[in-house]
Amino acid sequence: MNTMMNSKTLFIFFAAISILIACSQKNTLIDKQKKTIDVYGCIGNERPISLSEIAEEIEYIPLETSVNSVISNPADIILSNDLIYIKGRLTDPIMVFDKSGKFIRSIDRKGRSSEEYESIVSLDIDNNGIICIESTQKITEYKSDGTFIRNIFKNKDAGYRGFAKLNDNFYMFSSALGINMINSYSATDSESNVLWNHPFTPDETDILKTHPRAEMFKRPYRFKDKIMIAGGVWDYILSVNDKLEIDTAYFFNYGRFKLTKDNVKDLASTRNIITRQSDILESNRYLFLKYNIGNIAKNNGTTNSAEGVAKHQNLPLMHLYFDKQTGITSSLEPDPSKQWGFIDDFHNGPAIWPVSISDSNHMIAFVPALTFKEAFSGKDTNSKYAQMANSLSDNDNPVVIIVKLKNLSL
Repeated sequence: MNTMMNSKTLFIFFAAISILIACSQKNTLIDKQKKTIDVYGCIGNERPISLSEIAEEIEYIPLETSVNSVISNPADIILSNDLIYIKGRLTDPIMVFDKSGKFIRSIDRKGRSSEEYESIVSLDIDNNGIICIESTQKITEYKSDGTFIRNIFKNKDAGYRGFAKLNDNFYMFSSALGINMINSYSATDSESNVLWNHPFTPDETDILKTHPRAEMFKRPYRFKDKIMIAGGVWDYILSVNDKLEIDTAYFFNYGRFKLTKDNVKDLASTRNIITRQSDILESNRYLFLKYNIGNIAKNNGTTNSAEGVAKHQNLPLMHLYFDKQTGITSSLEPDPSKQWGFIDDFHNGPAIWPVSISDSNHMIAFVPALTFKEAFSGKDTNSKYAQMANSLSDNDNPVVIIVKLKNLSL
């Protein structure tokens, strides 16, 4: 009798364990599916997407144009602590405006002294409003008024280009592709001591030997209290905190168009391969991504430069956004004027695509003054933005766009 009872108990026990394992595996699969950015599934499924789908409100801010504040061609625009920072070309000064567009100051510390930088490779503003300027050999930090704070020196032998700062003692650097064939990322403290290295995978190494620029735009970025980095051949995104605790945040699906060591040799010819076109931008709820899809492209939209006269270039691009709440990836179709971006259904303005995401959960974009004028010309002359457009000259500074994004619902 006891033997039968024990056998029955063991059967029930193992059955329960099997059910728990099956449920755990199912939940893991569902969790991975919800965190998978389905690039492949978006091909051929582009649609016009209104800004109200992701946003709560939008504001256009013309930047003051004066002899001291002329902006030639913005490369980065960062909103931090109600200040707008504009980075132009490598040798341009950093231009600082307030949220009304009023010019505050320029920061130009180019030079070869210990408190200066040779050029601006990249720009970051940390959570405390510290300006962090990356040049070839170091990160130079300044207060918002341009007062020097300190230098963080790179490992000269590692060949890093691109960084993200998490706190005063944690910096993540990315490899300058084609130079460092060992580590794709390296974390250091403020004294340049290496805390952690993330090596290239064998597939990445093989790809880079054939085509050193095939894996561009792997610059790390800060999101809340973590640094986000790309893993594998853009197979996933890892999150790393200052305790070096690592987790897989997102996965990618490229289907049969995935870049591999076998097809990288065809990258310049057939172009039936998906490659990254820009850095990933992440908000509380969304990720924004841009890809070059070569001959796979269905629609060729146009992009605007920020020079005085808008210049257009047809590119085989795909613009996506990923909704963390739903796990759905959506692909944008160019707007009726063939410009890439979200359709401004708040004010019937120009198409909008982000250049950065602020810590305050705002999407930052810009358009040349001429594009802004064209978008609002012939509109209700009593409207705020029509009057604003009429006050601008074609060659005025760009108009910055600040969009309040939706948050995750509890």
